[in-house]
Amino acid sequence: MHFKDAFGNMRIDQLDRQTYQHFIDDLVTRGYAKTTIFTINATMQRIMNDAEVNNVIFKNKLKKIEIIGAKGPKSKDLSEQDYRALLKTAKEIFPKYRYGILALLTLGERREELLGLQYSSFDFLQDDQGNELCAISFKVGRTARKKDGGNLKTPASYRTIYVSGEMCVIARYMIQESKRICAKFNKQITEDSFLIVNRYTGEPAEASIPNHLLKKLEEVTGIHTSPHIFRHFFATMAMTNGEADTDVMHWLGHSSVMMTQSYTRANQRGSLNVFKGMESTLLGDRKDSSPESKGL
Repeated sequence: MHFKDAFGNMRIDQLDRQTYQHFIDDLVTRGYAKTTIFTINATMQRIMNDAEVNNVIFKNKLKKIEIIGAKGPKSKDLSEQDYRALLKTAKEIFPKYRYGILALLTLGERREELLGLQYSSFDFLQDDQGNELCAISFKVGRTARKKDGGNLKTPASYRTIYVSGEMCVIARYMIQESKRICAKFNKQITEDSFLIVNRYTGEPAEASIPNHLLKKLEEVTGIHTSPHIFRHFFATMAMTNGEADTDVMHWLGHSSVMMTQSYTRANQRGSLNVFKGMESTLLGDRKDSSPESKGL
């Protein structure tokens, strides 16, 4: 995608260092993130190294290209205070159906998993005490390129999570309202129809809808976030709350605990939990360590 316009009609042995450096500098000027540019360059380097090994070119002339001035990765940190402010504002400014989209996003799933939810993804049942539960299964992913749905990211992504309480109420409402919207526009409704639809057409919602809603929230609150930041926040708070590593791993659809741990971020509550657990060790028994007891 990135190479086609610049080099699509060029022979590989015609590509010189100056032209390629200009291409990289242009990516920096256009505001691409440093990690994206490094990935693009790494792909080109593999192409050129392979061409050198197979005697298509005499030498890879693009080695050690400079990448200067590119933007660093965006922060994935979100404080509890900002998170609560976002949810409170969402409830105030969005219609109930749109708020429901964000409420489901708080479960920490990937954006394509949220958009891939179907009516058949939800199964309402009861626990041993007669309380309502809702099993939510992630089995289809929808993106801008896979508008009709496709495979999920990894085998571990296919999973079922269980929710209760208000989240069950929200899930029921979302299904009922989604079907009402589809019926209004005479759309065929089956168990495999997608849950999140455009309110004005009844068609499956665009892949950008979660980002669009969060952008609206940012305009009101000044707090920047994204679906993936919500995912990181969920992982962070679940681990901070002491949930089992493997339980959080399965909930998020990760293939390893290490991946789950890499999603966590330092936060105030977690830091205070550590301090409270260590406080007596750090200062010793307060009765014995007071200044008066030491004659200070």
